[in-house]
Amino acid sequence: MFISPTLNTLFTYGSRPLSGIENFLSVDLTSAPVANPAATIKLMDAREVATETDIWFSDPPYADAVNYHELTDYFLAWYERLLPMAFKDWRFQDVTALSVKGSGDDFKRSMMDIYANLARHMPDNGLQLVQFTHQNQAVWGDLGMILWASGLKVTAAWTISTETSTGGIKKGNYVQGTVNLVLRKRTEQRSAWLDEIYPLIEDEVKRQLDSMVQLDDESEPNFGDTD
Repeated sequence: MFISPTLNTLFTYGSRPLSGIENFLSVDLTSAPVANPAATIKLMDAREVATETDIWFSDPPYADAVNYHELTDYFLAWYERLLPMAFKDWRFQDVTALSVKGSGDDFKRSMMDIYANLARHMPDNGLQLVQFTHQNQAVWGDLGMILWASGLKVTAAWTISTETSTGGIKKGNYVQGTVNLVLRKRTEQRSAWLDEIYPLIEDEVKRQLDSMVQLDDESEPNFGDTD
Protein backbone atom coordinates (compact mmCIF):
# COMPACT_ATOMS: atom_id res chain seq x y z
CA MET A 1 0.00 0.00 0.00
CA PHE A 2 1.35 3.41 -0.94
CA ILE A 3 0.07 6.94 -0.53
CA SER A 4 1.13 7.96 -4.06
CA PRO A 5 2.52 6.40 -7.26
CA THR A 6 6.03 7.47 -6.15
CA LEU A 7 6.17 4.34 -3.94
CA ASN A 8 6.31 6.21 -0.64
CA THR A 9 5.81 3.73 2.19
CA LEU A 10 3.02 4.35 4.67
CA PHE A 11 3.87 6.42 7.69
CA THR A 12 2.12 3.78 9.85
CA TYR A 13 4.67 1.10 8.99
CA GLY A 14 5.73 0.81 12.64
CA SER A 15 2.26 0.56 14.16
CA ARG A 16 2.19 -3.26 14.41
CA PRO A 17 4.04 -5.04 17.22
CA LEU A 18 6.59 -7.64 16.19
CA SER A 19 4.42 -10.51 17.41
CA GLY A 20 1.59 -9.34 15.14
CA ILE A 21 3.85 -8.95 12.14
CA GLU A 22 4.87 -12.61 12.35
CA ASN A 23 1.28 -13.81 11.94
CA PHE A 24 0.57 -11.16 9.33
CA LEU A 25 3.51 -12.05 7.07
CA SER A 26 3.52 -15.81 7.66
CA VAL A 27 -0.13 -16.43 6.81
CA ASP A 28 -0.89 -19.94 5.54
CA LEU A 29 -2.38 -19.35 2.10
CA THR A 30 -4.71 -21.97 0.68
CA SER A 31 -6.43 -22.19 -2.69
CA ALA A 32 -9.98 -20.82 -2.90
CA PRO A 33 -12.30 -22.69 -5.30
CA VAL A 34 -14.16 -20.67 -7.90
CA ALA A 35 -17.94 -20.75 -7.37
CA ASN A 36 -18.65 -21.30 -11.08
CA PRO A 37 -17.22 -24.70 -12.07
CA ALA A 38 -17.00 -23.55 -15.70
CA ALA A 39 -14.76 -20.59 -14.84
CA THR A 40 -11.01 -20.81 -15.27
CA ILE A 41 -8.20 -18.51 -14.20
CA LYS A 42 -4.94 -18.72 -16.12
CA LEU A 43 -1.77 -16.66 -16.19
CA MET A 44 -0.60 -16.72 -19.79
CA ASP A 45 0.58 -14.74 -22.79
CA ALA A 46 -2.41 -12.97 -24.39
CA ARG A 47 -1.10 -13.98 -27.80
CA GLU A 48 -1.66 -17.62 -26.86
CA VAL A 49 -5.30 -17.25 -25.72
CA ALA A 50 -7.53 -19.82 -27.44
CA THR A 51 -10.78 -19.45 -25.47
CA GLU A 52 -13.94 -18.07 -27.07
CA THR A 53 -15.34 -15.19 -24.99
CA ASP A 54 -18.13 -12.66 -25.54
CA ILE A 55 -16.41 -9.84 -23.62
CA TRP A 56 -12.71 -9.10 -23.15
CA PHE A 57 -11.40 -6.67 -20.52
CA SER A 58 -7.85 -5.38 -20.93
CA ASP A 59 -5.55 -2.81 -19.38
CA PRO A 60 -2.64 -2.76 -21.85
CA PRO A 61 0.81 -1.30 -21.17
CA TYR A 62 0.91 2.45 -21.72
CA ALA A 63 3.83 2.39 -24.17
CA ASP A 64 6.89 3.68 -22.30
CA ALA A 65 4.91 5.41 -19.52
CA VAL A 66 5.21 2.64 -16.89
CA ASN A 67 7.78 -0.16 -16.69
CA TYR A 68 5.38 -2.87 -15.59
CA HIS A 69 7.94 -5.64 -15.97
CA GLU A 70 10.08 -3.93 -13.32
CA LEU A 71 7.12 -3.44 -10.97
CA THR A 72 6.34 -7.16 -11.24
CA ASP A 73 9.81 -8.04 -10.00
CA TYR A 74 9.41 -5.55 -7.16
CA PHE A 75 6.31 -7.25 -5.77
CA LEU A 76 7.65 -10.75 -6.39
CA ALA A 77 10.47 -9.89 -4.03
CA TRP A 78 7.85 -9.62 -1.27
CA TYR A 79 5.51 -12.46 -2.22
CA GLU A 80 7.83 -14.93 -3.91
CA ARG A 81 7.47 -17.55 -1.18
CA LEU A 82 3.75 -17.06 -0.50
CA LEU A 83 2.27 -16.92 -4.00
CA PRO A 84 3.29 -20.45 -5.08
CA MET A 85 1.39 -21.79 -2.07
CA ALA A 86 -1.86 -20.25 -3.34
CA PHE A 87 -1.29 -20.65 -7.09
CA LYS A 88 0.70 -23.82 -7.61
CA ASP A 89 0.26 -23.88 -11.39
CA TRP A 90 1.50 -20.34 -11.95
CA ARG A 91 5.04 -19.52 -12.96
CA PHE A 92 6.87 -16.87 -10.99
CA GLN A 93 10.21 -16.68 -12.72
CA ASP A 94 11.34 -13.57 -14.55
CA VAL A 95 9.36 -13.21 -17.81
CA THR A 96 10.65 -9.78 -18.83
CA ALA A 97 11.42 -11.08 -22.32
CA LEU A 98 7.68 -11.74 -22.86
CA SER A 99 6.50 -8.33 -21.65
CA VAL A 100 5.13 -5.75 -24.07
CA LYS A 101 7.22 -2.66 -23.46
CA GLY A 102 8.64 0.38 -25.19
CA SER A 103 6.95 2.48 -27.84
CA GLY A 104 8.62 1.42 -31.08
CA ASP A 105 7.79 -1.12 -33.74
CA ASP A 106 8.12 -4.09 -31.36
CA PHE A 107 5.51 -2.52 -29.06
CA LYS A 108 3.11 -1.94 -31.96
CA ARG A 109 3.54 -5.44 -33.39
CA SER A 110 3.06 -7.09 -29.99
CA MET A 111 -0.06 -5.04 -29.24
CA MET A 112 -1.52 -5.80 -32.67
CA ASP A 113 -0.85 -9.54 -32.25
CA ILE A 114 -2.63 -9.49 -28.88
CA TYR A 115 -5.74 -7.61 -29.95
CA ALA A 116 -6.03 -9.44 -33.24
CA ASN A 117 -5.94 -12.73 -31.33
CA LEU A 118 -8.61 -11.55 -28.86
CA ALA A 119 -10.76 -10.36 -31.76
CA ARG A 120 -10.50 -13.78 -33.41
CA HIS A 121 -11.75 -15.39 -30.20
CA MET A 122 -14.94 -13.36 -29.77
CA PRO A 123 -18.21 -13.46 -31.76
CA ASP A 124 -19.24 -10.76 -34.22
CA ASN A 125 -21.57 -9.25 -31.60
CA GLY A 126 -18.97 -9.43 -28.83
CA LEU A 127 -17.06 -6.46 -27.44
CA GLN A 128 -13.82 -5.48 -25.80
CA LEU A 129 -13.37 -2.95 -23.00
CA VAL A 130 -9.96 -1.29 -22.97
CA GLN A 131 -8.67 1.32 -20.56
CA PHE A 132 -5.69 3.38 -21.67
CA THR A 133 -3.83 6.44 -20.42
CA HIS A 134 -1.09 8.50 -22.02
CA GLN A 135 -0.26 12.16 -22.55
CA ASN A 136 1.53 11.71 -25.85
CA GLN A 137 -0.80 12.23 -28.81
CA ALA A 138 1.45 10.09 -31.00
CA VAL A 139 0.94 7.12 -28.66
CA TRP A 140 -2.84 7.59 -28.91
CA GLY A 141 -2.48 7.68 -32.69
CA ASP A 142 -0.49 4.45 -32.55
CA LEU A 143 -3.14 2.83 -30.36
CA GLY A 144 -5.86 3.79 -32.83
CA MET A 145 -3.95 2.23 -35.71
CA ILE A 146 -3.17 -0.88 -33.62
CA LEU A 147 -6.84 -1.46 -32.80
CA TRP A 148 -7.90 -0.77 -36.39
CA ALA A 149 -5.28 -3.14 -37.79
CA SER A 150 -6.49 -5.77 -35.30
CA GLY A 151 -9.94 -5.74 -36.90
CA LEU A 152 -11.58 -3.58 -34.21
CA LYS A 153 -13.28 -0.20 -34.09
CA VAL A 154 -14.08 2.16 -31.21
CA THR A 155 -17.83 2.58 -30.71
CA ALA A 156 -17.80 4.48 -27.40
CA ALA A 157 -15.33 6.18 -25.07
CA TRP A 158 -15.42 8.03 -21.78
CA THR A 159 -12.95 9.26 -19.18
CA ILE A 160 -12.80 8.31 -15.52
CA SER A 161 -10.96 10.73 -13.27
CA THR A 162 -8.37 8.69 -11.39
CA GLU A 163 -6.48 11.53 -9.74
CA THR A 164 -7.61 13.92 -7.02
CA SER A 165 -6.06 17.02 -5.56
CA THR A 166 -3.36 15.94 -3.12
CA GLY A 167 -2.53 19.26 -1.52
CA GLY A 168 0.84 19.84 -3.13
CA ILE A 169 2.17 16.27 -3.25
CA LYS A 170 1.90 16.21 -7.03
CA LYS A 171 3.12 19.06 -9.14
CA GLY A 172 3.59 19.49 -12.86
CA ASN A 173 1.97 17.91 -15.87
CA TYR A 174 0.60 14.46 -15.05
CA VAL A 175 -2.23 12.29 -16.33
CA GLN A 176 -5.52 13.11 -14.60
CA GLY A 177 -7.74 10.27 -15.82
CA THR A 178 -8.09 6.99 -17.67
CA VAL A 179 -9.94 6.69 -20.96
CA ASN A 180 -12.22 3.67 -21.32
CA LEU A 181 -12.86 2.41 -24.84
CA VAL A 182 -15.58 0.07 -26.10
CA LEU A 183 -14.41 -1.89 -29.13
CA ARG A 184 -16.36 -4.03 -31.55
CA LYS A 185 -15.41 -6.06 -34.59
CA ARG A 186 -15.21 -4.38 -37.96
CA THR A 187 -17.49 -6.63 -39.98
CA GLU A 188 -18.24 -4.23 -42.84
CA GLN A 189 -15.92 -3.65 -45.79
CA ARG A 190 -15.85 -0.02 -46.88
CA SER A 191 -13.17 2.18 -48.41
CA ALA A 192 -12.62 5.90 -48.92
CA TRP A 193 -9.91 8.41 -49.81
CA LEU A 194 -8.18 10.30 -46.99
CA ASP A 195 -9.39 13.66 -48.31
CA GLU A 196 -12.94 12.33 -47.92
CA ILE A 197 -12.37 11.12 -44.36
CA TYR A 198 -10.65 14.18 -42.85
CA PRO A 199 -13.68 16.52 -43.11
CA LEU A 200 -15.89 13.87 -41.53
CA ILE A 201 -13.46 13.47 -38.64
CA GLU A 202 -13.24 17.24 -38.09
CA ASP A 203 -17.03 17.56 -38.05
CA GLU A 204 -17.38 14.69 -35.57
CA VAL A 205 -14.68 16.10 -33.26
CA LYS A 206 -16.40 19.49 -33.27
CA ARG A 207 -19.75 17.84 -32.51
CA GLN A 208 -18.26 15.89 -29.61
CA LEU A 209 -16.55 18.96 -28.12
CA ASP A 210 -19.69 21.05 -28.40
CA SER A 211 -21.73 18.38 -26.62
CA MET A 212 -19.15 18.18 -23.82
CA VAL A 213 -19.19 21.94 -23.35
CA GLN A 214 -22.98 21.92 -23.11
CA LEU A 215 -22.90 19.13 -20.52
CA ASP A 216 -20.15 20.64 -18.41
CA ASP A 217 -20.88 22.61 -15.26
CA GLU A 218 -19.20 26.03 -15.39
CA SER A 219 -18.88 26.26 -11.59
CA GLU A 220 -17.59 22.68 -11.18
CA PRO A 221 -16.08 21.49 -14.48
CA ASN A 222 -16.17 17.75 -15.06
CA PHE A 223 -13.90 17.63 -18.08
CA GLY A 224 -10.16 18.18 -18.09
CA ASP A 225 -7.30 18.09 -20.57
CA THR A 226 -7.51 14.31 -20.91
CA ASP A 227 -11.09 14.48 -22.17
